[in-house]
Amino acid sequence: MITPHSARSRACALVGTGLLATTLSLGAALPAGAAPAGLDEIALAPAGPGSGTPLPDSVLSAVGKVDVFVQTRGDSALGVSSARRAQGAPEDAATAAAAETAARNAEVTERVSDALGQIDPDATVLYTSTYSVPGIAVSADADTLRQLAERSDVEKVSRIVSQSIELPAADGATPSNAASDALTRAVNAWQQAGRTGKDVTVAVVDTGVDYTHADFGGPGTTEAYQQALASTDAPDASWFDAAKYLGGWDFAGPSYNGANGTPAYDPIPRPDANPIDGPGGNHGTHVAGTAVGLGVDKDSRTFRGDYTTLSSESVRSQFSIGPGSAPEAGLVALKVFGDNGGSTSLTGAALEWIAEKVASGTSIDVVNLSLGTNYGAIDDPDNAKLQVLVDAGVLPVVAAGNSGDVTDIAGSPGTTMGALTVAASSSGHGLADAALATVGDPAQNAAEKIKVQYSQEYGWDFDVARNVVALSDTTNADGCKPFSAADRPRVAGKIVWLEWDDADVACGSATRFDNADDAGAVGVVLTSQANSFENGIAGNSAIPGAQLTGDSTNALRPAMEEGRLVIEMRSDLRRTIEVFDSSRVDTAASFTSRGTHGSIDNVLKPDVSAPGVSVVSAGNGSGTGLEVLSGTSMAAPHAAGVAALVVQAHPDWSAERVKQKVMNTAAHDIVTAGENPIAYGPARVGVGRVDALAAVEGDIDLRSVENGDLISASFGVIDVGTEPVVQTRTVSVGNDGTDAATLDLRYSPRTETPGVAYEVSPANVTVPAGGSVDVTLTLRIEDPAALRRTLDPTMESQTGGAPRQYLADASGVLEATGPAGTYPVRLAVYSAPRPYSETHAEGLAFDGTGGTLTIDGRGLDQGEGSERYRSMMVPLILGATDPDDTFPDTSAQHTLESADILAVGASSTASLLDDPTEGVLTFGLQMDGEWARMSPLTWPMVQLDVNGDTRADFIVQVQPGDAGDVPVAMTIDAVTGDLIEERPVNGVFGDQGTNVFDNTVLTMSTSLKALGYTTGTTQTTVRYLAQTRSYYNPAFDGGYQSALVDQTDAATIDAYAPALSFGESGTAMFADAAGSVPVTRAGDAAPQVLVLHLHGEGDARAEIVTPTIAGGPTPTPTDPAPSPSASNPDGGGSTPPGASPKPQALASTGLDGVALVWLGAGAAAALVAGAALVWRRRQRS
Repeated sequence: MITPHSARSRACALVGTGLLATTLSLGAALPAGAAPAGLDEIALAPAGPGSGTPLPDSVLSAVGKVDVFVQTRGDSALGVSSARRAQGAPEDAATAAAAETAARNAEVTERVSDALGQIDPDATVLYTSTYSVPGIAVSADADTLRQLAERSDVEKVSRIVSQSIELPAADGATPSNAASDALTRAVNAWQQAGRTGKDVTVAVVDTGVDYTHADFGGPGTTEAYQQALASTDAPDASWFDAAKYLGGWDFAGPSYNGANGTPAYDPIPRPDANPIDGPGGNHGTHVAGTAVGLGVDKDSRTFRGDYTTLSSESVRSQFSIGPGSAPEAGLVALKVFGDNGGSTSLTGAALEWIAEKVASGTSIDVVNLSLGTNYGAIDDPDNAKLQVLVDAGVLPVVAAGNSGDVTDIAGSPGTTMGALTVAASSSGHGLADAALATVGDPAQNAAEKIKVQYSQEYGWDFDVARNVVALSDTTNADGCKPFSAADRPRVAGKIVWLEWDDADVACGSATRFDNADDAGAVGVVLTSQANSFENGIAGNSAIPGAQLTGDSTNALRPAMEEGRLVIEMRSDLRRTIEVFDSSRVDTAASFTSRGTHGSIDNVLKPDVSAPGVSVVSAGNGSGTGLEVLSGTSMAAPHAAGVAALVVQAHPDWSAERVKQKVMNTAAHDIVTAGENPIAYGPARVGVGRVDALAAVEGDIDLRSVENGDLISASFGVIDVGTEPVVQTRTVSVGNDGTDAATLDLRYSPRTETPGVAYEVSPANVTVPAGGSVDVTLTLRIEDPAALRRTLDPTMESQTGGAPRQYLADASGVLEATGPAGTYPVRLAVYSAPRPYSETHAEGLAFDGTGGTLTIDGRGLDQGEGSERYRSMMVPLILGATDPDDTFPDTSAQHTLESADILAVGASSTASLLDDPTEGVLTFGLQMDGEWARMSPLTWPMVQLDVNGDTRADFIVQVQPGDAGDVPVAMTIDAVTGDLIEERPVNGVFGDQGTNVFDNTVLTMSTSLKALGYTTGTTQTTVRYLAQTRSYYNPAFDGGYQSALVDQTDAATIDAYAPALSFGESGTAMFADAAGSVPVTRAGDAAPQVLVLHLHGEGDARAEIVTPTIAGGPTPTPTDPAPSPSASNPDGGGSTPPGASPKPQALASTGLDGVALVWLGAGAAAALVAGAALVWRRRQRS
C-alpha cells in the first residue's frame, strides 16, 4: 500500500472479535471457500457544459514581478521584548533588548536588500521588517527570487497574497451604530460600568481614516477633508482631534494599487505620514467609526457629552451617527491601500509598524483587520505575524469574510489561532428607502409611502413617476431575456414590473435593467417575497429602479394588473423610513462566511458574531455625513470596540484573556430567520453574539486547556473505525470575582450527529474567588455504526443547482450558569467524526483475458439517502509513481504536503460501451498529505496529449466550483483556455458522499466527446501527466509555471482500448467492500493497478496491485510511457513501478524538479485559475 508522509492517526483500534457480527454486517471478509460477491457498480454523474474561459483578467496578466516576503535569519524583536517583560525585566530593559535585536535584524535585511539590487536593479523593496518577523517584502521576478533564496541569511521566501476590496451589497440601513450599541449592550457598558474605551488604543489597518470627520472630532467640513487629502505630510493639528486620532502612517501612497493585470496597477508604494482615507477608499473611515467613533448628533455636531449618561433610546433618537462601541478609545490609522482602493501587499508593513511601536513601549491594544483571503490556508505564513502580536499582548480582530455558507471558505488572516474572528449578524433595525405608490386617479387617491430598496448603480438624482406595467410574455416575466417585439412598445416610457424570486434568482438585476433600458423603459420595479432586504440590487447606470417588499408586492399587484398603478421613485426618499423587524434580530447575515472545521491544529473559526448588516457609520470625505455598508468588515470593528472595553476594565490582561472574555460572554444565539428559528453552530457564527456589558462585568470564564489560544473546545476531524471512541478536553472554569461561585454546566447541541454524545463532569462546581476549577468535557462515540452523514440543519442541501458536498459535525456550546445576577458564559464545542472503511485488494488474477480484482476487509455501508456512509473504490491502470517530497518547516507545510503526488492512474469505460464516444476517462491521484477541502489556491490537474505530439491539448483540473461546495473536474482546452465541460470530483454529487474533505485521494473525469473523440477517431492513445499547483509555493511569481509544486512522469492509456477495463456496465467507481470486480484485458499486457479507497483511513487509501496470470509467471510491468523528447521536456524519463506480486509501498525519498509540458498561451494562464473564484486576492470583508 502507499504510505503517505502525514497520515491522520486512527481514533480507535482495528476490529476485535467482540464486534464480529457488526463487522460482517458492514461488509467483512467472506468465509473461507466462498466466492466473492460482485461489487455494486456506481454510476457516474453526467457532465455539465463548460461556460467559456474560466480565468479572470487579474490572473491572465499575473506575470512578471511578484510580491513576496523574504524572511531573513534572526529573532523577532517584539518576541524578545515580550519574553523579557514576561521574565520581569524593567520596561527600559525590554525596550533596549528589542532595539538591539532589531538592529541586528536591520544589518541582515540591509545586506539582503543590497544583494537584491545587485541581482536586479529593477526590483523594488516594498518594506523592511525587523520587529515582527525579520525580512524584506520585495517585488521581483522569479529568477531574481531564486538567486536571493540561495543566500545563507535568507530563511524562506513566501508569496504575499494581495488584499482587495469587496463588500456585499447594503440593504435598508441600520439607524447609525446606535442599534448595534443597544443590542450588544455597549451602551450599558458605558452607563453601568463606566467603560468607554478610555486610555485604550485601537489600530485600524485599512484604507485609511478621514480624521477630519466630525465622528472623530475633526472640523467636520468637506474643505478640511480636501486640504488633508492634498497633503502627504503629517496631518496639520487643525485637521484632527488629538485626543482621538493618535497618529498613523500611509504605507501605500496615493497611486499604489497591487491589482496586477488591471489598468490601475501600480505596485510601487510611496509611503507618507498622512493616512487620510482616499476618495476610492471609504471603508476604513466607516470601520473606524464603528469601533471608536465619538458620534454625531442630529445637528451634525460631534458629541462631546458624557457617555455614561446615554441610554439605548437616547442613542437612537439623538444621533445621526451613533458612537462606536468604544467611543473614548484612541485611534491609530494604518493605510495599506492606495487612495482609490484596489489591492494591496502591504498589510505586513502595517503589522511590522505595530510590532515596532509595541516593542518600543507604545501602547496598542487592539488591531482591526477587516480584510482576508477566501480559502486561505491556516498555515499561511502571514498568520505568523499576527500570532507574534498576540504573544505581545495585542489582540487582532479579523473579519470572517463575506462569501456565504461554503465549507472552509473563510481564510487568512482570520484563521490565525490567536485572532478573534468575527461573523456578521443582524440587529433587526433599519432605515429603508421609500417610494410613492398611487392606485387609480391621483386627483382622488393620495399617494402612499412604501418601503423599497433602490438600485445602486444609478448614481444620479432622480424623480421618475410613471405607470407600472408587467411584460405580456409570461415566459419572460422576470426580464432575464430581451423583451419581445410585443413588449417593447408596451414598456416604452413606463416603469416595468419584473418578477424576482428571492429563493431562486434566475439572473442578476443588471441583466434585467439592461433589457428594460433597451426596450425604452424609464424605470424598473422588482418584486420580492421578503419584507426586509439583506442583499441589495445593483441595477445599471442608465435607469433607476427599486425592489418592493413582499407585502407591497402582494398589495400592489392587482392595481398593476389593472393598469391603475403609478409609482414615483425619488432619490431624496432614500433612507427615510425607519423600520424594525423583530424576526431579524440576532439572525445570521446570509453573506457571512462559514469558517474552518478543525482540519489543521483543530482550528475552528469564526469565534463570535456581531452586527454587520447595513451599518451606518462615518462617511468618508463628507464632513458630518454617513455611509451605509454591510459585511463582516462592519461586524469586526464593533467586536474590536467591545474588546477595547475589556482592555480598559482589565489593563493587565493578555490578549488571549481579552479574547477569551469576549468569546465566553457572547452568550446570545444567532438563529435562522422565520417562524421556527434554528440556532447556528459555531462553524458558521462562532459561539454567539457579543455582549459588551457581560464582557466588562462578568467574572466567570471558560477555556479548553488543550486548544490553547483557540479557547474553543475543538476535537477537529476524528476518524472512526469499529471501536468506541472516547476523547476529552480539560475545560478550565475561572472566577475573577471576589466571592466563590457555584455553577451548573451543561452541553447544548447545535448540530447533531447520531452516535455522538458530549458530557461534562462534574456538572456542578464551586469555583473559589480568584481561582479556577478544571472539569472534563468528554466526547463519546459508543457505536460507530450509528454515525450518519448528517447535514447542518441551517445549511441548504443544494448549492448552485446541485447537491452539495458536506461533512457531518457534532457541535454546540458548553454553558455555565450561576445564581441570579451571574452572567451566563459559554464555550464552543466542535468535532467532525467520520467513519472509515478498512478494505484492501487481495489480488488481481487473470485466466486468459478475463480476470477478477478481489477486495477483502470491512466496507462501510450505514444509513440511507444522503445521510448514507457508503465506502467507494476506484481501480485504475497505474500510470506513474512519484517520490515523497519534503518542505521547509517555515513554509505552508501542511498545504504543500497535500499537493505532493505519490501516484497517478487512469481508466476508460469506452471498451465496455456500444458507443465508445460515450466513454469516460478517469484519472486518480494520491497525495502525501491531507487537504482540508478542495481549494482554488492549491489544486491538482492532469495534462492530456491526445494527438501524439507530446504537447498538452487538454487539461483536467480540480476547482471548488462556482457554488463553492460542488467541487468539479474542469476540462479545459489547452490552447484556447476555453472551459469544455465540468464533472463532479469523484464522479458523483454530494447526495452520495465521496469524502472530498480531509482526504489524500481523489478522481477527476472527462468525457471522450469533450476531448473530440468520434467513431472515426484512430489516434486513441492519450498521453498524460499529473501536476499540482499552489499559490503557497514559495517560488510562485503569479505565473503558471512558478505555481508548480509537483509533477509525475508521463504515462499513456488507450482511450478506446485500455489495457484493462473494470466492471461491466461502463463506470469507473465501485462499492468498496469484500467482493470482486471483473477485469478485462485488451491484449497480453497486464499492467499494475492503482486502487483508491475513497473512504479509507490514512495509508490504506491507496495501494498498488500487480496482476497474476493463470499458467504463467507474474508479468514484469512495462514502462508506462515513452521517454519524452529533448525538445519537449515534460518530466524526464518514466520510472516503472516495482513488480511485487503483493500491494506495495512507494519510496519515501527523493525530489522532483521537472519542466512542464508545452501549453498554449490561453491555457497557461487559465490553469492558474480554473474558476472566477480563484484569484480573490485578499478582500475587505
